[in-house]
Amino acid sequence: MRAVPAAFVVALSFAGCGSMPMRKVTVDPARLNLDAQMAVQCPYRLKDVVDARPANSGFGTMGRTAFVIEDPARMVRDQLRTIGLSEAGEGPDVSIRLMQLYIATNRVTNVPVAVYEAKIGNAEPVVIRGQPASMTWWGTDAESAGALALALREANRGLVARLNRGCPAI
Repeated sequence: MRAVPAAFVVALSFAGCGSMPMRKVTVDPARLNLDAQMAVQCPYRLKDVVDARPANSGFGTMGRTAFVIEDPARMVRDQLRTIGLSEAGEGPDVSIRLMQLYIATNRVTNVPVAVYEAKIGNAEPVVIRGQPASMTWWGTDAESAGALALALREANRGLVARLNRGCPAI
């Protein structure tokens, strides 16, 4: 029997990988709901939410699945309205720049990332990050959406804590 070079066997094992198309999954913003008990304790005015992520940046992949979020700025704005920020609010302006929103996965770990740059009133902008790593159990779309929801929840909790610390004494 003739020996087959190892490099040839490895090349054959990956030969079909490049031809498999990526599957795109649009994440439903309703699946990224917030903790209902999180709330801003004093008035602020939501000035704007801007998607400032690098051009052509995606929302992450898991295997051959690429995640898509339609209008991420609107999704974040809707979440901020849920926690008590309003465009008609009185008080200091709050402007949010969405700097990152994605999930990185491997066979063991999900690492969802949500990063905001928040400008509150006349203060210097601050970076607020949510990055709660978790175990990859099943590798499902729902598991990835849940991980993204946790990253957004953590970033929003950080924003609410900062806003509530800035409330005037009653």
